[in-house]
Amino acid sequence: MGQQIIAGNQWLQKAEQAIGSHHEKFDETGYPDGLRGDEIPLTARMFAVVDVFDANTSEHPYKRALPLEEAKTIVRDGCGKHFDPAIANAFLKHADGLLDETGAAPHDDLVTRLRVDIGRYSGQAQSA
Repeated sequence: MGQQIIAGNQWLQKAEQAIGSHHEKFDETGYPDGLRGDEIPLTARMFAVVDVFDANTSEHPYKRALPLEEAKTIVRDGCGKHFDPAIANAFLKHADGLLDETGAAPHDDLVTRLRVDIGRYSGQAQSA
């Protein structure tokens, strides 16, 4: 469904593999295609880690945000099963710093940074 949503959107076209395959699991138990290991596109293997981490550390109407250490344990426990171990371990090395950096930043600063990044990757300038 995610791939259908971005179909025809030129600047999101590069995200198609990540969107379409980020539910694949490193041990071949994921979906939609039952891919395994390096068969899963690199962008999807990366997105899988950050997607799960973000879902676990974010507050939702149906669940509380998990503490950082608990969310990191979920990623660590998923190495070799859900996640590519090399990618998950690289992420875990930087998770504390990234969360500190973004968690302490004012909302308006994060919105501005996001707009700059969108502009960089889309080739379209974004207003602040």
